[in-house]
Amino acid sequence: MATPGPKVALVTGGSAGLGAAIARVLALDLGMSVTINYHGNAERANAFIQELQEAWRSRHGTDEAAAAAPVYRAIRADVSKREEIVRLVEETATGGGGRLDVVISNFGWTRLRNFSDLDDGVDEDDWDRCFEANVKAPLWLFHAAKRWLEEGNAREAGSAVFVSTASTAGCKPSGSSLVRLEVGPSVFRSCY
Repeated sequence: MATPGPKVALVTGGSAGLGAAIARVLALDLGMSVTINYHGNAERANAFIQELQEAWRSRHGTDEAAAAAPVYRAIRADVSKREEIVRLVEETATGGGGRLDVVISNFGWTRLRNFSDLDDGVDEDDWDRCFEANVKAPLWLFHAAKRWLEEGNAREAGSAVFVSTASTAGCKPSGSSLVRLEVGPSVFRSCY
């Protein structure tokens, strides 16, 4: 039995930049209910949700299509922490009528450092946060969303989607705390 209502998407790091661009397409072009995740800037996240709502109304007016409008929400969570990811996914699915069809893992974190000064880049707390946010968090997010994505595929085969974005900082030396360790002659060449 199909779950009524529009498909539900979650976009981490979704209040600005690439995340916001993806959320716009999902919300306005594909008609999905979208939850964006943010960590620190509630004002920007709420303004973006309002922008999506206004754009939907301007495209669909006040007729029946507008009455059945997708739901747009912003949820604060630090997605470098596993328990926050689990909460974020559960709140998104619950708020989406018991479904989650699309997950975009877009969040990333770094602290810019002086790339030419090795001593500047040995802050262990920065390394740990960078590794948790950029390496472990997408795995935790996929694991937390797995049940919901499997249910989506049971409703409609091939409909569930999980996408993870990454920064070009993984291929170019740019002063990132994580890049400093990874960028060597062989890794650098493999990015091109």
